[in-house]
Amino acid sequence: ILSRAKYTGRSDDNVDSLKLRFDTFKAETLPTVELFKSKNKCVEIDTSLDRQAVYELVRSHLAEHTDATHAAQPLTERSEILLGLRPYPKQES
Repeated sequence: ILSRAKYTGRSDDNVDSLKLRFDTFKAETLPTVELFKSKNKCVEIDTSLDRQAVYELVRSHLAEHTDATHAAQPLTERSEILLGLRPYPKQES
């Protein structure tokens, strides 16, 4: 996340913000994940794989819940950048 700031220009990509996001995750998101796990409505995906592989896993797990028309749409340029299919644009100095 800290390295992302140099590509995105996000001012909130800093150590203090990261700590706050993690505390929020533990307090608000994690209980929701645990609830879905208890109802067998949670899919765990190995995000240590490359971005394209993770994307394909997510896509395959969501396929039955996604309108085929939307799923068939090509990726946006931003999506391709985030998946590592295109390089980040060069920053103006």
